Amino acid sequence: MFSSEPVSASAWSDRKKYVDVGDGLKMAYIEMGDPDEDPIVLVHGNPTSSYLWRNVVPHLIDSVRCLAPDLVGMGQSDKLPDEGPRTYSYFVHREYFDGWLDAMNLSGPITFVGHNWGVPLFFYWAMRNLGRIEVSFIWRGKYHQ
Repeated sequence: MFSSEPVSASAWSDRKKYVDVGDGLKMAYIEMGDPDEDPIVLVHGNPTSSYLWRNVVPHLIDSVRCLAPDLVGMGQSDKLPDEGPRTYSYFVHREYFDGWLDAMNLSGPITFVGHNWGVPLFFYWAMRNLGRIEVSFIWRGKYHQ
């Protein structure tokens, strides 16, 4: 179990789990806290990883279930084949982020915390799942149509 002290990169990396999100790609994620509690999903921006949340998650895990994915191509998630300048577009990330949320099979109301690209990714999902959102926090986000 983590304390409220800063978390090293290796300690964070050692906690990673992996799930198939489609097209044979796997996304890495951290899952900590009480699995019976409602989930908080912390979504990083571009070009970072779930490591962004390393000093936040330890303060939450006593009372909630925390999940923090590495978006495809970032952190320890699989990389996309190089298809050109649009390979890592918002729309591509949206597809795989939706796949990750589906694979997580989250129940109960979901709280989202988003940074940068994480904000429009969860907004797009939230628009299609309004009854499942409890709270959302935005940290330096922008909206993409």
